[in-house]
Amino acid sequence: MSYGSGGRGGDGGGGGGNPGRSYDGGRGGYGGGSGGRGPTETNILKLKGLPFQAGEREVFDFFHGFNILGAYILMDMDGKPSGMAFAEFENEDDARMACVKRDRAYMGNRFVKCLRVPRAEMEQQLGATGMIPPPAPERRAP
Repeated sequence: MSYGSGGRGGDGGGGGGNPGRSYDGGRGGYGGGSGGRGPTETNILKLKGLPFQAGEREVFDFFHGFNILGAYILMDMDGKPSGMAFAEFENEDDARMACVKRDRAYMGNRFVKCLRVPRAEMEQQLGATGMIPPPAPERRAP
């Protein structure tokens, strides 16, 4: 594969009773746009074009060197990976840099499109598939 290995947040596995979901923390935020469209203050990336065999570990590996907290693979109606996922980062800067550096990078023989999205979009889409979204983090005053 053409991406690095490793990543922050342990093994990226876990997920308890929710297949396709791992959550390693509880920090993040949401907000509004990147490059004139989409959110500006978000630590969530939506990934499109993943290889169908990619799991949480591959998402953590893809973002090696960035402070990734969790990876959430979206499943289709048959319970199979849809080729889309969400990645949660420690902060907005990490998400922005990961998006800049990894957008359209290859994972295996497919390129992955990275989009910055608000937490509410992740929660809505994970909830629609029966996955329990991670809790929204508490914002601390600067």
